[in-house]
Amino acid sequence: MRKLSRDRMTARQRIECTLRGEIPDRVPVFDMIQHIPLIEHVTGERLTLANGQQTVACYAIVDSGADNCVFPLTFVQPLGLDPLLTSAESTSGVGSYAVPTFFWDIVVHLHGTPISFPGRAGFTDGPNRIGLGLLGQDGFFNRFGVRFDLCRSASFEIEVP
Repeated sequence: MRKLSRDRMTARQRIECTLRGEIPDRVPVFDMIQHIPLIEHVTGERLTLANGQQTVACYAIVDSGADNCVFPLTFVQPLGLDPLLTSAESTSGVGSYAVPTFFWDIVVHLHGTPISFPGRAGFTDGPNRIGLGLLGQDGFFNRFGVRFDLCRSASFEIEVP
């Protein structure tokens, strides 16, 4: 992560400061710690993405700013999906634009629960580096009630219909 001229903290210091309930030098909007035990603690149960009998287990972040559910492009081969047989759509995100994203209908299973849901998910190069998916508006928030309570308990709840 590149350091901006006004930054007084590294990305790691910023995230750790936030997790301790302290005030960082700026809001850690796009900072990441690549630490699987921390990701497991924060995200909870794993997901399984399924295309018929072919599956991939992964972690995903609930992201209210993401328009779609998006996963690493490296997941398509194990899922039996072929980007050469479909057209890419241009999407954008924080700091990026015109990103080729391939969409397919898949099923998402939440480990440790009876919850499974079908949906259209995007696969793109962006998440390859960290190996995490994003559960976004179309596919996740439009199916479940999600409540963030950062003021009182620093928690969030997912209401299952």
